[in-house]
Amino acid sequence: MSVTNLPAAARGALRALALATMLAACGGGGGSAGGPAAPVAQTITLSKSGNGELLPGAAAVSLTATPDVAGTVSWSVDAGPGTLSAASGATVSYTPPAAAVSAPTSVVITAKAGNASQSTTLTLYPDPGAPGVWLVAGDVYHDGLSADPFTIIEKDGQGAAAIFGRPRVLAADNSGNLYVIDYAAGFYDTHSSGTIELILRKVTPAGNVTTLAHDTSEAAQPNSMVVDKAGNIYIASQKLDDTRGPRALGGDIRKVTPGGAVSVLAGSITSVGVRDGSGAAASFVGASLAGIDADGNLYVNDRDASFNNQLTLRKVTPQGVVTTIASLPAGLAQAPDGYTYAADSSQALLYRTAADGTRSTLAGVAGQQGTVLGTLPGGLQYPMSAVRTGPASVAVISGSGIVKVVLPH
Repeated sequence: MSVTNLPAAARGALRALALATMLAACGGGGGSAGGPAAPVAQTITLSKSGNGELLPGAAAVSLTATPDVAGTVSWSVDAGPGTLSAASGATVSYTPPAAAVSAPTSVVITAKAGNASQSTTLTLYPDPGAPGVWLVAGDVYHDGLSADPFTIIEKDGQGAAAIFGRPRVLAADNSGNLYVIDYAAGFYDTHSSGTIELILRKVTPAGNVTTLAHDTSEAAQPNSMVVDKAGNIYIASQKLDDTRGPRALGGDIRKVTPGGAVSVLAGSITSVGVRDGSGAAASFVGASLAGIDADGNLYVNDRDASFNNQLTLRKVTPQGVVTTIASLPAGLAQAPDGYTYAADSSQALLYRTAADGTRSTLAGVAGQQGTVLGTLPGGLQYPMSAVRTGPASVAVISGSGIVKVVLPH
């Protein structure tokens, strides 16, 4: 039968059906010509109690997720030990395991809502042991020199069997390893070879000491050190004046890889001045490392070019690009707990300073030199450097060795 022979109502229905079919083929009457609209991107914000550092058996951490679109929040522990109080909900708690871990361990917790997800990382540390002052390595009672004060007898080894010369600068990596510079700036120490050398020692958490790097390529003495997330060590050095010891005569920043390879990241001992640039094109007057940020940028306290003991602040990127800056990042030297930790060599003390400037003594007796192992406050012998190694532990150079100060926890 021809369409023209159909009743008018039937012909109208067929036309409407044809029109609907055409619109559907084009994506519908109200949508865009390109197809269905893309889903709206969502975001989720996480917050947690505490500073993200935990010891085994510590109190639970409260975690809260706030998505920008209402919906059910699901949770998971994607890496590391421990348990969550629930698999879903706006707020859950994470409980660390009671059993100790052998090394600092990352715990990754992820929250998901709609098409959004966000993760946060907690760090679970080994149990540091009983509070007190305890030997890590070296001879904490005597200097590591022979009868001849200009002859050093460094020796690698385990614990007390290891020998340091005059350890001066201390740093730590995220795995709990310590790094020690023997014979650093400020003391004009001369090695038995008659030259100033970079002698970098590595101390494992178990107290095993090895020589990671021994660089004799330049007559510049190291004075400060930081370590990045990947375990690279950065060391600032100053050129020497043979008649007056380390002075503001230029210098550089060297990089030491975890494997012990040494290279110059920025600056040169053959030039002096406040000059921005990349690599050896940059120069320093008297650089000392002030800290490192989460992105691996180094921050430097440099002497003013007029040699008037004023500081010029510098920033050095991981690629070695040096710029002069107006101020250091807030909290650069602070540990995750908000304190800064330091040693007072003249008073034989380890102390920490709160953000408001309040200072408290953690180990040692004021004015009493001498290492005393055992319960706190113990004793320290001319402590030259200190570095926090966990929520309740600090490594300190004492005498010619390294001690661990364990705080109440």
